Amino acid sequence: EDGQGNSFSPSFTVKNGRRYRYYVVRDAMDYPGRKRQAPTRWPAKELEDVVLGRIHSFLLSPNELFDAYGNKDTTGHIGDWLTAARSLAERWPRLSPAEIQEFVNSCIAKILVNQGIVEVWLNQAAVSRRLTPSAPANTEALLPQTENAVLRLRVEAKLQRRGGELCLLLPTPGDQDKVRSRPNPCLVKAVVRAFRWSELLLQADAGNYASLAAKHGVGDRYFARVLPFAFLAPDIVESILEGTQPPSLTFAKMAQQIPLSWIEQRKRFGFPAFSRD
Repeated sequence: EDGQGNSFSPSFTVKNGRRYRYYVVRDAMDYPGRKRQAPTRWPAKELEDVVLGRIHSFLLSPNELFDAYGNKDTTGHIGDWLTAARSLAERWPRLSPAEIQEFVNSCIAKILVNQGIVEVWLNQAAVSRRLTPSAPANTEALLPQTENAVLRLRVEAKLQRRGGELCLLLPTPGDQDKVRSRPNPCLVKAVVRAFRWSELLLQADAGNYASLAAKHGVGDRYFARVLPFAFLAPDIVESILEGTQPPSLTFAKMAQQIPLSWIEQRKRFGFPAFSRD
């Protein structure tokens, strides 16, 4: 839910044959015209990755685990319990979707999302019981006194629109926001088409721009805007294909003008200078 207590429901849209999943405030679905201060739609896959990633980092952190459970240990076996937590953390990337879903259903009490912050509420007792099968029986002493006790795990995450899509930006150790690695379909398509079309133009029987554009079912203007993508610096091409380009970079921005100089390309589009320039 959001900071105002509004619940979210899963939803999706289809654009250009591709399905995009979201979590949408239920009230916003019923009253779409109402103005709101907080975001009403969050990208589902990225939000799920943020939540699961935060739980994983919690299980890997002895300090966080000790802060959550250490003062409840009256048996001196907190070390065994921490070992069990780390064992689960090491297996976490290999868990099946069904195992992840079971953990989510049993251990997550609530997820709060606001602009800038995602907060995961874990049921302390449920997490303890989830780990107990791998730990000594006397670690039951670490269970909280109330079933309603929660652990609040926070992670900074901002919403930003990138190339027509909603994306989550996460902080880096250097306090610089970065978008989670996710290719921008419009940019990827432009790069792939540009390299293919440039190869065709070199063939003796390729014809001119107009004939090639017609052959591929696109307009002359679009063809001319896409072709310069074939002359991007290799590191820029790699970044686009991996989805690590600057979050504000869009097809429209790049297609306005692509300099021939790779150095100028990096300056114009916000990429770091290449060491061998």
